[in-house]
Formats: sequence, structure tokens, C-alpha cells
Amino acid sequence: MSPKKEKDIPSNPFSAEFNGEQNQEPTQKQEIIDSDTSAFDSSPLGTAFEKLSALPSQERKIKYSRTKNENGQYEREKSDESSNLTEKAKQEIQNLAHGYHVEIQPQHISLDEELEYIKSIVFNPTANDCSRKIESLVQWAAQDTNSSRYLRASQIEKKLAEVLQSSQEAPSIATFLLIGKLERIKNYNFIEEVLAMHLAKDYTKPSGTVDQIATLLRLNTPETNAMGHEVLDFLQSYLELLQNTFDESIPEGPLLTIMKELKNEIENTPNYLLREHLKDFINTKTNYHTTEAAGIPGGASKATAFNSAHIEDSYHFRLRGMNIGAIGMNPITRISPLHVGYYAHGQLREIYTRPEVEPRQIKEYIKQNEPEYNNFYSFFNKEALNAIRHKELDPSMGTRPLSIILELQETLKETKEQFFIDIDQINNFDELHPMVKQIIFAHNLEYIKNREGEDSPVPVSEEEYKALISPTQNLTSAQDLEYRQLMSSRMRKEIEDGFGIDLADYSFWVQRHFLSYVDRVTVDEVERLQAFVKEYGENGLKAFLALEQDSEAAEKILTIADTLDQATAKKLFGKFTEIADQTDTIREYLNQHFEGKAPQVEQVVSNLLRRAGRIIDSNATKTKQDAERISGELDSLNTDVLIFSSAFQALQQEGIDIPLAEIANTEFESVSMLDLPEHEREEVQNELKAQMKTNYTLRYPEKIVAIGLKGLEASFENPNSRVHILRHEGTIMGFFRIDERQDDSLYLGSVNIIPEATGSKLGEAMMKEIIDVESEDKKIEADVTLELMPYYIEKFGFVGVSVQPDYHGTGETLFGIEIDRAATPAFAPQSAQALYFDYHKLQARDIDETYEFETELKTRLDKTGPDKFYITDWEIDKENNQTIVTLQKALQPE
Repeated sequence: MSPKKEKDIPSNPFSAEFNGEQNQEPTQKQEIIDSDTSAFDSSPLGTAFEKLSALPSQERKIKYSRTKNENGQYEREKSDESSNLTEKAKQEIQNLAHGYHVEIQPQHISLDEELEYIKSIVFNPTANDCSRKIESLVQWAAQDTNSSRYLRASQIEKKLAEVLQSSQEAPSIATFLLIGKLERIKNYNFIEEVLAMHLAKDYTKPSGTVDQIATLLRLNTPETNAMGHEVLDFLQSYLELLQNTFDESIPEGPLLTIMKELKNEIENTPNYLLREHLKDFINTKTNYHTTEAAGIPGGASKATAFNSAHIEDSYHFRLRGMNIGAIGMNPITRISPLHVGYYAHGQLREIYTRPEVEPRQIKEYIKQNEPEYNNFYSFFNKEALNAIRHKELDPSMGTRPLSIILELQETLKETKEQFFIDIDQINNFDELHPMVKQIIFAHNLEYIKNREGEDSPVPVSEEEYKALISPTQNLTSAQDLEYRQLMSSRMRKEIEDGFGIDLADYSFWVQRHFLSYVDRVTVDEVERLQAFVKEYGENGLKAFLALEQDSEAAEKILTIADTLDQATAKKLFGKFTEIADQTDTIREYLNQHFEGKAPQVEQVVSNLLRRAGRIIDSNATKTKQDAERISGELDSLNTDVLIFSSAFQALQQEGIDIPLAEIANTEFESVSMLDLPEHEREEVQNELKAQMKTNYTLRYPEKIVAIGLKGLEASFENPNSRVHILRHEGTIMGFFRIDERQDDSLYLGSVNIIPEATGSKLGEAMMKEIIDVESEDKKIEADVTLELMPYYIEKFGFVGVSVQPDYHGTGETLFGIEIDRAATPAFAPQSAQALYFDYHKLQARDIDETYEFETELKTRLDKTGPDKFYITDWEIDKENNQTIVTLQKALQPE
């Protein structure tokens, strides 16, 4: 990598514009950039710039650069009211966004040789390939071990400080991006003090930094939003550094006056998450926060408030074997129902499986306390009560009980004794200031560490982490950064406050889906969703997210909330939640059995959820009757989802493997023809009849085919008939129907599950699950041919009950079979669990007498095993030389 020549990098290419002069002829570097904008202009980013440029100049509040006036106060630089905020900033942000998160292989870099290279980042973000230069430095710093990475990042920061020291020009936004990335490499430790000092110095030449940030905040593309979060992260971190330093040589300087100017941009920032991040940065300036983290440096920030709100959660997990890091700075808190996260500097650093072990033996620790120290509680409670009473007048009063704890610790240090604080003896513990709680928890954790050593839990591996976060595709570095930003403690607190929910209550899939939605829609859409979630809670959110990929169906969810009464709407959303939870279970199960096939697993889940969208989208939602109809269809869908799950697991238990690709392209649904829209109903009916005619013609006489088609057509007009359909890649591969009769019994008919067809194993398993469910409290009957009778008896548990020699006048013999669990068996064991059924078909050998038949039967049954069989019924058909025997096999109770 060769250094750039000085002549290629103007010291201040836009100084003429800042001085109110006419723009000079573009440099060679600028011409290169200007000539390479054709692709940009047609891109989403180019479209965003076009919209931004169309804003009236007064809405853009002209220039934001600031210099000191003669009184030493910072003021807006005077400029022409008609000047365009984005003309210069467009060039800068365009170039940065072009190469944002490019993948670059690490290579050797000499910082001394790259001095001009670094200057171009600091002062000239329009320099060609600025993003690649930033990424090259970052990749070089990120090599090797953590200690080496920290050292290299610090070296770059010091080199940046040298560049700033030798110039009176303020740094550009590219500098902030680079420093923000370096902070991430350093595990979010503060920047080098020498760099902080030079960033805060007074500059005689202003930069367009605030113009750049203002432009960045307004564009609302994935690239610029991610860049905006990184810039604000750095500015917030830098501010916290200033708030925590006692070095008065580091003033706030002109850099932090950016905050005052950026207040004007809150209303102009269209992205909800970015707008809230900007507001949080501006609020961080306030040290005292009256409700959450009063009196703590950075106490107005969401990140600090998050740490305070989750301090007890963090203590809880540390007592269960995760005593790592500092409890105040490193929260350990739930991030999903099954995982906890370890935070450092507001960022999610590690993911752990949620510990299920019992907490430490706290009572044993307390028993070992010396009684002479028990007067600590009376002194502490008195001071704490006084602090609680007066905290409304002065928020910092809440920290006064700290003096009692510090006094205790000093005494223990002198006597070399230990004391475990019994939280149960502290009055009004929940009302204590978060910093006081933190010190108490830290004291107890140090006690445990001194006695038992420090724990070293093993985090989830990087590969497993990426699979959890992004199961459907490889997680790119940009996506990884996006998720970590969205899962930062600041953003978690924002979601808690803005939506009244805790993201940790949801699976990673729901979290990413939710955050992705919030990040890409307008502020107005987010505010509408906020109101909806606050009213309908978790069920409403899950219903919305389950259908959000289908925008029309998702809009119907919000329409339901607008048109139906709250109780009815909540009932419907509860149905959706049941379905969403079932699909989550299926997703988890399939991911365990088909490792590395997450995209196909997501297709399976998507197929199941798509039906919910169709149910909503095809129904009116204006009346309670509409809601009842939808509720019934959702119940049916929920049953189908359960059947799908049970059927697949049953096949796995039987050792039958089905390719995931087959499952991914297979759908199963139960429908009543009268519930389908008219245009769809006719299409489905024609497809069912065509397939039944083809399948039946291959297996049955013509008259049986005609009777079968007649029964199917009659079911189309029967409101008590449901057709269960199996589709593969959209084509019907099999189906059957179940009719509910007037006597409350069920009839199984139109069975078209072809063994050799794709998906037939899954379809057969689903049919068995449905028969098992339906026969729990109702009798199921069917009519089958002799050839199929063993299949129904052995596979589904039917019993042969009758012979029909001339079935419906066709001249063909069919046999009546049924499942009636309420019928009294011939052998009644003491335990219902010991009862099993097995059925066989035997052919006759000129059997005329029962004795001969039973002798023949016994001879055959002896070959099947020692279990006892009981004959419940048989039919002897001498003409066809066959006998149909119904047998019941029962195991004797132990």
C-alpha cells in the first residue's frame, strides 16, 4: 500500500465554499468521483439523496459549521440563506457509503508511510476510496490477539492525534467512523487521551462535520443508517469519556457544540431507531436523571439506564456461576428465553446458554458473619430512609447511603475480616438508588470471589452465535454489526421504553424480525405499532410479526385493532400467538435434526405462517361474526400445525427419514370448501376431482370410481365436511376428507394418499395423527376394499365390522371398518395402558365348523407370539373362499 502524494490531497478542498467564495475548478480527485456517479444515482442511496436535495433550503437550516466569535462563544457561521446543505455533504457521504463494510484482506501497513493516507480520512472524506482506506486500517488493527489488536488500534489513534495536532482544520465525519471502528476493536474502551485532547481543541478552520451528520441522518438507507449509528456511538462514547475524566486540560470544545446544532435534526431524521439514538446522545449531556440513573455520569443515557434497570438480573446470574466482569459496567442479563448476554461498554460482547444451576448458598455465607457487624443494617436503613424521602428534591440524595457501605468496607479492610450483606435485612431495597444496589451486589460478589475464586463460563461459539442470530444465511460483518448495534444496551432500553416490551422474552428470530421492521419503516409507522403493542401486548406483536412479510395481511392485523372491540381482537391475537409459538417449536426441532439447513427450515415455517396471512387477507374484519369465522379458521390452522409437528416427530421416532427439501416444499392444510373464496373454491374442487379420478381409475372398478367422485362432490356443499390437502410445490399430491354426521360420528372418505407420490410418507403420518385426534371422542367409520383393509387395520387401528356385498348397487364388495374407542373390548384389562389392538386377515380353507376354524386360527396365531388373542367377529365368504376375521390382542396386566 503506497502513500498518497501531497498534491493529490488538498489541505482544505472546500475552504472556498466556507469563506463564501465561488467554487473553484474541481481537482482531479473530484473529477474522478463526479464521473463515477451513474450507478449511484439509480441506487437507493442515490434516490435518497435526490429526495433530500428537493427539500426547501430553509427546512435544511442552511449551514451548521461553527467558529468562535470575538467573545469566545461558538456561533453558526454566517452563510447565504439559499446555500444548499447537501451539495458538499452529498459528495462526502456518497463516497463513504459506496464502500461501507467492504470486505478487505488484512495486509501489512506502516503508519508512518501512510501518514498522507490518514490525512485524507481526517480532512477529506471525498478522497477516492475513503471507505476502503478506513477498512484497510481497521482490518490491519483487528489481526492477531486481543492485546495486539488493542495496541494497533491505539497506534492508529495516536497517529490521528499527530495529524490533528499539526492542523487547524476540524476533523471530518470519516474520522469519527474510523475511531468508532477502532473502539470496537478495543472492546469499546475509551480512546487514547492524547486523541481526545486534540479532538476537543479549538479549530480556526471549521469543517462540514455537522453538515455531514445532518445529511447522514436524513438519508434513511441501510448503509447510511448503520454509519449514523456508528458516528453517534463514537460521539456518545467520547462524551462519556469527558464526563469521567478529571483532566481539565480536555475541554468540551467546539466538537460537543455539535449537540446543540443536532437538536434541530431530531424532527428531520426519518428513521425511528436513528432518531432515538440521536435523542439519547443529546440527552447524555445531562448528568442527572430523575427516574433511573440519577447522579451517575452519563446517567441520562439509555445505556446507563439499562445497566441500572437490570442490575438485579445481573446479580442473579452471577450468583449462578457467571461471576465475570464488573457488575456495574458489565451487565449479564437475559437476551432470549434460553440465552443470557454479557455486556461491556453498552455493547453485547458474549452470549451464554442460560444457567439452570441453583444459586450460591447465601444463607451459609450469612451465618458466618461476625455478629458485631450486624449494627451495619440499622445505620444503613436510617440513611437509606432519609435518602428515599428527599430524592425528589435532589436526585443525587439517593447515593448518600454509599458512605455507610464504604465505611463498612474500610473497617473490614483494617480487620481483614469478611461480611456478606443480607439483602433481606435492608428496608425498601427496591427503592434504593441503582448505584447503591450496585455497590452492595459488588461487595457480595467480591466476598464469593475471595472464598471460591472467579468463574470462567464458556460462551456460545462464534459459529453457534451466528447461527442463532441469522439461521437462514451466513452472517456478514455488516449484519453482525447491525445486530450488535440493535442489541446494544442503549437500544434494548429504547425498545423497553418505547414499546413496553422486553426483547428477551422473544426468540432470536422474533427479535431480528422486529428490529428489522422497526429499522426500515417510517417514524409514523413505528408510532402506530407502538400504540398497537401497548394495547395488545405480546400477542398483538407476535400476530403482527408473524404476518409482517405479507404487508397486506400485516395491515389487516392493525385494521382488526381499529375496527373490532378490544376483547374480540385480543382473542384473535391470542390465536395467532398459539400458531406462532407452535412454528417456533417446529423451527427449533427441525434445526436440531437438519443442522446447516436453516434456509429450508425457514421455508417450512413460512409455509405454515402464510396460511394465517391468507385467512386474514381473505376475510372481512368489521363485525364480531367476522371475527368468529376467522377464529374458527385459525383454530383449524393451529390444529394443522400441531399435526404437522406430531407427524414429523412420529416419523423420526420410527426411523423414517424424509429429505428436508421435500418437507420445505410441502404444505398441508384443512379446509371447508364453503369457507374458500368462490374463485379459489372452483379451482381447488376441479383439481381434487381430477386427481381422484386419475388415482381411483388405476385401482378401482369404474362403478367404485363413480361412487367415490359422487361422495367427494357432495362434500363440497356440506358445511360439516373438511378436506385435508397435501401439496408439494403448490400441486396437490394427496388428500382425504372427514364428514361429521348427524349422530356425531365421523366418516373418512375420498382417501387419495398414494404411497409412491412425493410427500406421501408425511401425508400418511399426518392422516394418522388426524385420525388419532378425531377418534379420541368420536367414532370414525369408513368403507374399503378387501385389498386395502389390512392397511387401514394395521396402520390406523381400524376394526372390521361389516361386509357390504353390493356396495351402493355397484355389485362390488366393500367392507365396513371403524374406530370406536368407547366400545367395550372383549377382554377388559385392569390397566388401560396394557391394552393394545392388532388385526389380521385370514383366508378360509373350506372351513364349515367353528372348531375347525378356531383350530386353524390357533395354529396361525401360535406363530405370531405368546400374547393372547380374542376373536371379536368374523365373516365366512364360501363363494370367494375367504374369511374376514377381526381379532383383538390384549396383554395381560402385570
